[in-house]
Amino acid sequence: MGRSTGNVARYDRLRAEIGCQALFTVLCASSRDNLKPFPPAEELVEKFSRKQKTKVLVVDDERLIADTLSEILNHSGFDAVPAYNGNAAMAVIEQDCPDIVISDVIMPGINGVDLAKYVSDTCSATRVFLLSGQAATSDLLDRARKLGYSFELLAKPLRPELLIEKLRR
Repeated sequence: MGRSTGNVARYDRLRAEIGCQALFTVLCASSRDNLKPFPPAEELVEKFSRKQKTKVLVVDDERLIADTLSEILNHSGFDAVPAYNGNAAMAVIEQDCPDIVISDVIMPGINGVDLAKYVSDTCSATRVFLLSGQAATSDLLDRARKLGYSFELLAKPLRPELLIEKLRR
């Protein structure tokens, strides 16, 4: 009896630490010979508390920036993939809405503001962050605001630790 009580106590302590709900299954046997040991509490907590990673689509026509930012985000616990233009990003979004889109504003073809509008219309729960190091983006953003869209603009060069902090909020 003491062994199962210890497992329950450890499970409750771990559950309280990570703040999740608990689901218990209690099996009773008519004799001690039929009892199988409980799996370790830590193993159960890990199994039931796994969270799916936040999916991030990074869009920039400068491949080095898109790839580097994706790698930084992947190493920080996100599931990030790069797209190198607005059309490629739209193809990804048609398959599955990401949780977050980070896009450069000035790109050939579909610019970042038009992509952000598409994302807002297609995936309403997706958060959109726009990156720019150019002053010309203010006209594009002003036109989008007049149409009722609002996006957060992040200035290049970008400090990864500040971006990660914003994304986790």
